[in-house]
Amino acid sequence: MRVCPHCKSELQKKRYKGISVEECPHHHGMFFDRGELELARNNADEDLRWLDFVLFTADELKKLQHDQVSCPRCHSDMEALQYAGSSVIISKCPDCQGVWLDTGEFEKMLNYLQRIVAAESSSELAEDWKRQAIEVLVGPKKESEELKDLMAVTRLLEERWTAEHPTIEKILEVYYELTPFK
Repeated sequence: MRVCPHCKSELQKKRYKGISVEECPHHHGMFFDRGELELARNNADEDLRWLDFVLFTADELKKLQHDQVSCPRCHSDMEALQYAGSSVIISKCPDCQGVWLDTGEFEKMLNYLQRIVAAESSSELAEDWKRQAIEVLVGPKKESEELKDLMAVTRLLEERWTAEHPTIEKILEVYYELTPFK
């Protein structure tokens, strides 16, 4: 039986962003098994799926001194971690790699990632596109998943590039009108 790390209430299964998670019926915090947080992020916002940085590297997380909570799955002491430069505090199990998010933290993570993407220029997105193109060939995920990531960053790059270069957008519109390949 999995229980809330705060109130010890039995967690209830729930569908969230297309995956099955366990939720506290009182606090509405959620437990994500290993890999489920990334799947939920991808399902919540396709434009973020290409952000491949591992959620739990030393470069992007800072351990915090908080009250220890027990993992709902394996009952090990979870680590309190700050998600990158955001205000989001997650609890991660060092053993099973599960993640506990308190109410609203998933949405805060998404907002934080969306701000990162929105702040990138077209030249920065072009560099991201190059990395994604290489990952299609040698990336850690299945080729089909890497292609989806490449398409997501391609969409963002096209949007950003046309926003930064409106004259070229008009030229492309005329070109597409004149081309027989529609």
